[in-house]
Amino acid sequence: MTSESKPGDWGFDDSNSTEGPPLYDCHVILSRADSDGQIKGRMALLPEIYATASTEREVLRTIVEKFKHVAKQHHQAGTPIPWTHGSETLAEGELERWLPVHL
Repeated sequence: MTSESKPGDWGFDDSNSTEGPPLYDCHVILSRADSDGQIKGRMALLPEIYATASTEREVLRTIVEKFKHVAKQHHQAGTPIPWTHGSETLAEGELERWLPVHL
């Protein structure tokens, strides 16, 4: 990703299209389970959306649920989603997941 990239360059449809529900390609970063067995995840371009759970599946489900809530609010208000610009650097042991999300 370059410094000149825009959200549309990352596979996001951030428009208010009437052709159907928007589709977002969400980049999620996961930690490995900690000593209590908890996995943490966050959206790379919306780090205020995060979750902690005992399974990767539950972390991803929660993040998608939170993202849909935020995205629907912005979509209905006609405002852009406040994506964080820049690249996310993975810490040692972190994993990436890409999730297609329809509103």
